[in-house]
Amino acid sequence: MVRFLIILFIMLFVQNVKSVDLNLKRYTVKEGLVQSQVYTVTQSPDGYLWIGTAAGLSRFDGKKFDTYFRRDGLGGNVVKCSIVDKDGNIWFGHYSGKLSKYNWKTKKITVINIEASESFRIISLAVDSNGNIWAATNNNGLYVYVMEKWHNFTVKDGLN
Repeated sequence: MVRFLIILFIMLFVQNVKSVDLNLKRYTVKEGLVQSQVYTVTQSPDGYLWIGTAAGLSRFDGKKFDTYFRRDGLGGNVVKCSIVDKDGNIWFGHYSGKLSKYNWKTKKITVINIEASESFRIISLAVDSNGNIWAATNNNGLYVYVMEKWHNFTVKDGLN
């Protein structure tokens, strides 16, 4: 009897469940995306979507794409990660070991070198509750940007 009631309840419940139709649009290179291998997507305070790919950066306004490359001021063409800081600026991490910072108020991109060496890749970015930028690398540990200066943490500092 209990089994019958459970089955009846499930059947009544399932009849009232409605599916959700999502209106998705696919954007590809044909529509202007710089490259199809997307690594990161971030939205700036002015509403643009910034799409980091394996071959450059695309900015999307909802209708068209603008593209950016190293020759346009990026720290590298491979844009692996991105983060918005407390001021609304977007930081992009590159496989070149450099960072690019987009100031959404001035609309300018600045390249930031963590170190003179480019023997590592930036693979992830984060911002902490104090507004400090953290950059994870593939083989050179972790960096934190505090008061306009980079500090490096490696295995010697206890990282595994």
